[in-house]
Amino acid sequence: MIDRTQFHNLKVIIENPIDEKLIFSEEILIIIKAVLEKGKRKWEFLMSGNKINAPILDEVFFDEFIAHKITIAPGDALKVKLLTIRKLDPNINLYVNHKYEIIEVLEHIPKSEQLDLI
Repeated sequence: MIDRTQFHNLKVIIENPIDEKLIFSEEILIIIKAVLEKGKRKWEFLMSGNKINAPILDEVFFDEFIAHKITIAPGDALKVKLLTIRKLDPNINLYVNHKYEIIEVLEHIPKSEQLDLI
């Protein structure tokens, strides 16, 4: 048992906390703004009602996109493997989403097909 007078020392016990966490997840993102070229430029998406910006790093997706095998229109969605980078905010001692990257595009979902998902 820890004596109440020692509570202020508990923060000192944690040495060198990890200041960054990587979270991989599978998400469906609604396209708000597309970037029509390869690179680190960020697309704009809607994820669970929140706007996020993320580059698409999937070379295969861009090859198919450039070859017109995939046609994107406003409101379409992408099922993706998403990397979320969270950084430790020392003011609140919590991890906050800092940056997003799309590692792989698993599926393109045209707007007309999304009704089946909802």
